[in-house]
Amino acid sequence: MYHKQAGTSSNDPIPPYVSTGTHKDDWDGIHITDTPINLETNPFNPPKGSSCPINQLPAELLSHIFMVGTLDAAEEVLEEEDMSEEDDMSDDDEEEEGEGEAPEFQVLVSHVCKHWREVALQTPALWTTIDFAEGAPFEKSATWVERSKGCALDIGIDCCPDDDDGEQEDDEDEDDEDEDEDDGEVGPSEKPPSFTLQHLTAAMIIVEPHIARWKSFQIGADTYEYIYLALTRLSKCPPAPLLELLQFHIYDDWDDVSVFAPANLRDPFHLIFQGEAPKLTQISLWGVHISWSQSHFLSGLTELEMAYHTEDVRPSFTEFTQILRNSTSLETLALSASGPAGSPEDWYSEDNMLPFETIEIPTLKNLVLAYFDPKYASGLMNTFYPPNLESLTLDFDEHDWTDFVNQLSTPRPGKTKSLFSTLTHLKISALACNSAAVNTMYTSLVNLKSINLNFDHMDEHFFQKLAQPVAVNLAEPNAIIIVQESMAGPKTPMFLPNLEAITTSGIGGPDMKAFVEVRKRAGVPLKTVFMNQDDDVEEAEEAFFREQLESFEFFEGSEDELDLEPVEVDDGANEWEDED
Repeated sequence: MYHKQAGTSSNDPIPPYVSTGTHKDDWDGIHITDTPINLETNPFNPPKGSSCPINQLPAELLSHIFMVGTLDAAEEVLEEEDMSEEDDMSDDDEEEEGEGEAPEFQVLVSHVCKHWREVALQTPALWTTIDFAEGAPFEKSATWVERSKGCALDIGIDCCPDDDDGEQEDDEDEDDEDEDEDDGEVGPSEKPPSFTLQHLTAAMIIVEPHIARWKSFQIGADTYEYIYLALTRLSKCPPAPLLELLQFHIYDDWDDVSVFAPANLRDPFHLIFQGEAPKLTQISLWGVHISWSQSHFLSGLTELEMAYHTEDVRPSFTEFTQILRNSTSLETLALSASGPAGSPEDWYSEDNMLPFETIEIPTLKNLVLAYFDPKYASGLMNTFYPPNLESLTLDFDEHDWTDFVNQLSTPRPGKTKSLFSTLTHLKISALACNSAAVNTMYTSLVNLKSINLNFDHMDEHFFQKLAQPVAVNLAEPNAIIIVQESMAGPKTPMFLPNLEAITTSGIGGPDMKAFVEVRKRAGVPLKTVFMNQDDDVEEAEEAFFREQLESFEFFEGSEDELDLEPVEVDDGANEWEDED
């Protein structure tokens, strides 16, 4: 409240004379003066009457604003569930909302007012991401499919059990008495139960009739039964003319076995979409096999990821090389415990393909290789040649890889560039080779700008050599090097002269500080350093990094060091019913 002054009305919403004068009063601590201020041009005054200026925008522009907001919000973590509906919403919509996580942006704007809701519901592109996260019977997802009308659909189904399921069961056992009082009722903030095979069937029934407008289809599960059910249903579906991305992931722990299990689900190799998906460019298969030879959509790919396939369900060498030959625009290839069946000796004699012809892939920019033995990996790299490769990830936690490292460091016959020489980024999660091979590798990495090294699974000489002059490394390749005692001086030739960024796990603050100082002293300074948050870094060292570098950050380590990120399906809000 404020003390009313002469000339004011008791109905005035704010005092007419507000400033920082000398007449102090008790209106929210604001000083009152006798100097009048003209509020007619104040942009913060509410509009007169019941009209809202934003509603004067054309519906097309408001719709575009909703689209931009939805795209931005899709990258944020939602922490609250649905908000309660306004009184002017329909009775059906009043049942949409629960408590817990916030609604998606498009749901939020559709609940602001009647006009906004009409615009949102008449913007089909807002409702094209279908994730089934609300739980059975999936009214929300079904409604979104209906609202999307003829737009292309992005479909994601996460069949994995909820991480909290086990904890909830323990809590239920400990709180039997409270549970009896609740009579088993499920509160609105509780998450849906684990995804069952029946749930997957119900979800597939909702989206299968709209397969002609699928743009992406992603499904993840802990067991193969879910994937088999999905493949079986898709084998009975018509072609997918708009499909661009296809992802099947099994998240079960990988065992290095040669025979697929469960054996009763191994065959048949499913031919999905009748083998036709003409726009498919990205495919990712973790532990999931399809009909390799009959799937015509395994061509024209830009991204191919094959991981965790047992020997008996991998494509033959002929099938694998045909996929590469038919994908003339391939940019990313990730092979992790997968690839052509058999051994290199088998490949070279298969279908009388002697002499063996290397497949050149000039478009390939990114390559991931993991969980092979050296003989297999070496033969694989003889299969294809990427002359313009920019990024390479290696994860080989067993065996001696000296010969393989030398192979990639040396130009193949008839070529002038080695595979390493074109790289701008290298990530090594695990690798063992002798010190001389490290020298050879670093010598060939003349264009490298960033490197990611995990010293939890590799020797520190990979790090130490980057702090020593080239001459010292070549003269004493097996010497034990202490970074702090590096002999590097101004203009001293160093390995990786173009290196700007380094990411490490297993390196402490003192060694990294010395490394940064050495590289700067040699005239090849770093710009960016990322360190594992579990590594020891003192506050003074962190302050040094932030002062000396353009960018310094900590990152959270992962058990899976590969750049193979599982699909994340955003938890949906429980908003499903359309108003009439």
